[in-house]
Amino acid sequence: MGDRVRFLPPGDDVGTLLRSVDALALLSRREAFPMAVVEAGWLGTPVVATRVGALPELFADAISFADDDDGVPRLASARAAVAEALSPAGGERACRLAARVRELCDPARVTAAYAELIDTALAVRRGRLSDAA
Repeated sequence: MGDRVRFLPPGDDVGTLLRSVDALALLSRREAFPMAVVEAGWLGTPVVATRVGALPELFADAISFADDDDGVPRLASARAAVAEALSPAGGERACRLAARVRELCDPARVTAAYAELIDTALAVRRGRLSDAA
């Protein structure tokens, strides 16, 4: 596979890169919320990933998942996930991923979530200040 897989240096043009690949493989041991998956989903690029962080919860039916053993991806499972990502079923998953990313990243939704978080933090702070008085 060495002639087909390249590890690139950091760059600024992620969109062009993600449009030029057949799939994004994110075979991490640990992640919280990998933005690379969001970026790939936004562009409709299929994603292969391990079940890390919020991925299984947010994108259960939109990513081709590879199984792992204690955080180490199983090669056979990763191969099968890549094959699925490149199949028509993977194209359907990529469409679901794009729709889910657009839903999660909708500006009105994100703004409302931040506003709620700020309101909650201010209410907690006000409660602490009034308790101290």
